[in-house]
Amino acid sequence: MTRCAEDLAALIGSLLQRDFSSSLTKTWKGRKVGFVDPKIWYIQVREGIWEVADSSDALNLITDDGGKVIQDNSLISYDELKFECLDGLDQVWNHDFAHLFQGLLRSCRDPKVFSRTRSRKENHTTREKYYEAKNVLRKNARVEEYEKAFREYEVDIIAGPLDSQLGSITAVAGHPSATVHGSH
Repeated sequence: MTRCAEDLAALIGSLLQRDFSSSLTKTWKGRKVGFVDPKIWYIQVREGIWEVADSSDALNLITDDGGKVIQDNSLISYDELKFECLDGLDQVWNHDFAHLFQGLLRSCRDPKVFSRTRSRKENHTTREKYYEAKNVLRKNARVEEYEKAFREYEVDIIAGPLDSQLGSITAVAGHPSATVHGSH
């Protein structure tokens, strides 16, 4: 996370050993931004209460500044990322963070909490299945969804609500992402 676009360009530049400062145009002119379908990419406000993100301010800002907006871009949903009929991301994360879950649960003072939640967070994924799941998820998210969306919608950027699972799927796909306040 950075404070501004300039800091983000510097961070990415240092990671990739390139200078991105000339890419900071301070305008949307000539950019095509695809917004994901808000009926699919919703925000959970509270347990069981969902809200469709209002992106009208961002849409207006982009178009007023010379950018083009393509709405309702279709991408794979979080619920569709399955591996062997189970939640693929949970399988990968449970493997990656199993030792942390166990440590956290052991630190609970209430033994009932530990016994109730332990079975849900135990790692039952073999190393081979873990790598297979990661590869399947990356292929599904990157090749079959993101790259297809960039090509079909002819967009430079795909935008969606921060509070949705879009960031998780972007990470699985291996694409860079940034969080930007809607008024920028």
